[in-house]
Amino acid sequence: MTLLKTKTKKSRDALRPYIGQFVLGLGWISDWEDIKDKKTMRFYIQQPTIKLPNKEEVYENLQTVSTEHHINLFISYKDMVDDGSEIEWSKIYGKYTQVSFCGYIEEYIRKDGSVDYGVRPTKQSHLHNDLLSLQNLLTKVLDTYAPKDASSLYMIETEIKPEIVRLEKELEVAGECLPTFYHTYSYYKKEIQDWKECMTTLTNFIRSIHSNRAMRRKYKVQNKSALLIPTFSFETNKFDYSKINNGSVKNNKKKSFATL
Repeated sequence: MTLLKTKTKKSRDALRPYIGQFVLGLGWISDWEDIKDKKTMRFYIQQPTIKLPNKEEVYENLQTVSTEHHINLFISYKDMVDDGSEIEWSKIYGKYTQVSFCGYIEEYIRKDGSVDYGVRPTKQSHLHNDLLSLQNLLTKVLDTYAPKDASSLYMIETEIKPEIVRLEKELEVAGECLPTFYHTYSYYKKEIQDWKECMTTLTNFIRSIHSNRAMRRKYKVQNKSALLIPTFSFETNKFDYSKINNGSVKNNKKKSFATL
């Protein structure tokens, strides 16, 4: 990961007491350069405000270390996207697009041998964006939810529930390094618990329809396909196959799913 360097030669003395400290920053892109031979993007960040983290405070309320005039933000392609694919930068960023970053304050040596201070970025954290994306997906699920539809159950059990658990783990791992540009740790923690309860209620309702003859008749469900889908347990973070035909389809789950 490349060091965030100040664009001017003025020493950033305000950063000196915080060497080694993790910080959050927010600024505006004034320009950028695609350094293709190094597979790196250099963003010229204007008026970046650097703050100390606190997982229980949103970015606006964090303690400010300093507001710099300019910095250069170097980010490798692989740290901009998880799969390392090519990006059409102009479709994602534009001049004066606001950008956030996280990293550690470090001392570095300029080319002329003088000392200055900057921020070394960590891998670009997408946790706050991942949480927002899942929230949007859950809203779509609720809008299109069909209580008699086994495909809704399949999506919730095999995709949404595991993703909720993944994000919950990432939230705990982040600790004080949580990007609080949108919300705080407590807010996300409550949201995740609410998502768990909501998804459990939805899946239980679908299963109750498919397992009861009167309910199947009421909702005009012609088969019990939902009963072939294993339950993802939030308690064990694993799939439970024990209730699927007394466990007989556990070894044939892929074949069963393919028929849904």
